[in-house]
Amino acid sequence: MQIKDVLLAPGNGAFFCDDQAAIRAGATQDGFVYVGEPITAGFTTIRVPASSLSVGLVLAEDVVVWGDMMGVQYSGAGGRDPLFETAQISDLTTRAVVPRLLDVNASCYLDAYAKVFEPFEHKRLPLAVGIASAKRSFAQRPIFTVQRSPRSLRPGVRPRTTLTPSLALHDDGRGLAFGTPGWRPAGPVAADLVSSFCASRVVTCRPASMRRYSFAAFPGVIFPRQANPGRLMLEVSLGEATIARLRELGHEVVVSPANTIGRLTAALRHPNA
Repeated sequence: MQIKDVLLAPGNGAFFCDDQAAIRAGATQDGFVYVGEPITAGFTTIRVPASSLSVGLVLAEDVVVWGDMMGVQYSGAGGRDPLFETAQISDLTTRAVVPRLLDVNASCYLDAYAKVFEPFEHKRLPLAVGIASAKRSFAQRPIFTVQRSPRSLRPGVRPRTTLTPSLALHDDGRGLAFGTPGWRPAGPVAADLVSSFCASRVVTCRPASMRRYSFAAFPGVIFPRQANPGRLMLEVSLGEATIARLRELGHEVVVSPANTIGRLTAALRHPNA
């Protein structure tokens, strides 16, 4: 799997970033904002709208996969990275990450991971860079060319990549409404369903038949925020051959019983229904 181009698109996050130090120092809230002067470096006000940088990987087969770089609500607090600044992150990505992405075989995940996320100028890359470029882009964000799909690729328009809720419309008139809770294994589950739907393999909604997988390449959102880049969690339904091949590639594979990874709710409508 070769990456032939990388697209960068600045955007807005879905929440705010708050200066935790100022809030703990006694700043009072007035509606959606806090009154007072910021304390943490990078903040111009105590609460600022979150910003993001979307990364699109253009694969050799002209499929584009997307991931979103963004910070956390309490940026700069407790050892977290500084406040996410789109222009700065975009410049760093262009200089450090893009050349590496164009030079790796994305099919060899562990090797690609090690090369792309090496320190740059003797410093580790911001965590936001890794979350977008690897976790979501390599696995969770398929973009299709069906022009009526909310995830279709059109000139000048960034496709909708929100995990839930989503709607897919097929040329044969079928419609698929689906949603996930947005947690770590949810993306692959949704990707598998939508891929099957577009290939006309989904004629009824049977979540039990879906193959599911997950990984822990980046720190979790809940304490102790552990990460294991080499570990894959797979349901047994993926088959012995797939599991054996992944182990040959160097992954630590944990096999789970069927229907234990990921959650998904979906409704399918036929044109004659």
